Amino acid sequence: MSMCARFEDLKDVGMFEQIMRVNFFGPVRLSHLALPRLKRTKGRLVAVASVAGRSGVPTRTAYAASKHALVGFCDSLRRTAPTREGLERQAQGQAANRG
Repeated sequence: MSMCARFEDLKDVGMFEQIMRVNFFGPVRLSHLALPRLKRTKGRLVAVASVAGRSGVPTRTAYAASKHALVGFCDSLRRTAPTREGLERQAQGQAANRG
């Protein structure tokens, strides 16, 4: 989910909550539910973020914030998981980076 507006032109920041629910909290909840089975089966957790998760994008403040949050969550999960098997980061155009 995204938006296209200058932050200063927004009448209401409620759209930020909706974008965060879809783009951040949705993947967090699904990850929480799936992780026990993924660990048992040595499966993989894949999150699709965006270049906006690494760098701000004009007129996409809420979208960029949600993707930054998702990237941070995945990086933290990958670094703190008891076993790092199946938890890796791959950016578009880059080889997998195992931490």
